[in-house]
Amino acid sequence: MSTALDPAPAPAAERQKKPRAWRRHRSVLAIAGMALALLGTTVDTASATVPQSVYCPQNCWQIRTPPNGINWGQWQDANSAAAFWGNYNIDWGHTTFGYYDVSPQWGHGWPAQVYGGTWYAYFEADVSADRFIYYGGTFNDYAGQITGFERARGVGSSQAWSTPGYGGTGNRSPYVEYDMDSWTNTRPAGGRGDRRIVRNPNTGHTYVTFDHYNTFYYLGNF
Repeated sequence: MSTALDPAPAPAAERQKKPRAWRRHRSVLAIAGMALALLGTTVDTASATVPQSVYCPQNCWQIRTPPNGINWGQWQDANSAAAFWGNYNIDWGHTTFGYYDVSPQWGHGWPAQVYGGTWYAYFEADVSADRFIYYGGTFNDYAGQITGFERARGVGSSQAWSTPGYGGTGNRSPYVEYDMDSWTNTRPAGGRGDRRIVRNPNTGHTYVTFDHYNTFYYLGNF
């Protein structure tokens, strides 16, 4: 595996920029030959998109020049997804087709690890569509990529693993993973896509992988 972690967080001046709303950025992925079903209903096609743009608090404004090999569209997608999860939380009082909703709670997002490992729903008003997104919960940094990076930046053992790799440490991983892409009308039967956000809730350090954990990039402090 390779790492491509940014050696430093965004400059303090960038983090102090005036809060602003995210401009919606859509990246539609064509899903060919995939059968999708929800409650017995089959559809021929579906699209995966970054969740709807949401207000980003002052301390999570991170847009800057993307790392080498990552284009502006990918970088904006990652920031939009992080802003979504940072401001959406589980609404235990509402469900959509049997799935609990995630609803806006500005500044009170990032659902806890214990609620991961399942699909959630939300309504995207500007396209009048229900969407479904997977929340993975605990991310076990088996290869130690993120752990090593955080320790090199001075994150203590109480905030990151004391040794890389989950097996044998006896400690629960602090890292939490969230999908970047949501699905219209149904959840995919054949997979979730490769793009994920990984965050350390103890520090706020947030990372993105576009290739299913082979390469990580430091996104910022959310």
